[in-house]
Amino acid sequence: NLEPDFIKTLEASYHGQMRDRFLMGQWASYEGLVYPDFSEMTHVMSHHSITEYYKKLVASGANITYLEGYDYGLAVPYCYLCGFVDDLGNVFLLDGGYQKEVPIDMQILKIKECRNEYHMEHSNHVLCDPDIFRRKGSGKKTVGRSISDMFLEDGIYTTRGNSDISNGIVKVSQYLIPQRNHQNPITGVFNAPYIYVSDKLEFVINEFTGYYWKRDPKGDILDQPVDKDDHAMDTIKYMLSHRPSVSTLITPSRPHELGWRRW
Repeated sequence: NLEPDFIKTLEASYHGQMRDRFLMGQWASYEGLVYPDFSEMTHVMSHHSITEYYKKLVASGANITYLEGYDYGLAVPYCYLCGFVDDLGNVFLLDGGYQKEVPIDMQILKIKECRNEYHMEHSNHVLCDPDIFRRKGSGKKTVGRSISDMFLEDGIYTTRGNSDISNGIVKVSQYLIPQRNHQNPITGVFNAPYIYVSDKLEFVINEFTGYYWKRDPKGDILDQPVDKDDHAMDTIKYMLSHRPSVSTLITPSRPHELGWRRW
């Protein structure tokens, strides 16, 4: 009963596993997802609304924490993400880069471009895969410079992120689960999560909806995610390395009316 143009709009709005589930009716495709709580309806917001909220915070002098994460890749895609944390502890993933077969100097250029665009000159360091601090070589010898050394030469300071898979998944899951009485700072909707993704970051959305646990030969789920197309998932894990558990952020409900609601 739907018009063809409306169907096309739906097909353009849903991606990955969300498309399989809500448009194609493949409900079983959600079994075994690492982050089943992720929802495009809840966690994805327009890039415009997030950037406007960011500008409002900057203009008001609010306490903002910048977040940057990086997962190295050459033959496989590298991933860089930048974002911020507001004074309520909400994490916003704002922008980034994701591409394979890109030389390291172009990856560094992308980081600088994002920093300049969002005026993140006060960002202290990028939380990275610990592997970039090792010098690459063959056999027992190590030669050349590490990736972190290359970043440092261009004025980009890097710090080791949390590489523990289980711990990282638990932390990300905490931020994804909607919390009772927590309010979305942009829309004012209650029972909101603590992490939001710009709709500009389609690669992040696709990985969230396609990140599965491994299965043994019998088909039983193992306590280890599939090591494929997970570069954004690793990057987010690094970004949250030093963020507190959500349990420490939860405070008694203090509803605040947004401007349009007061009107």
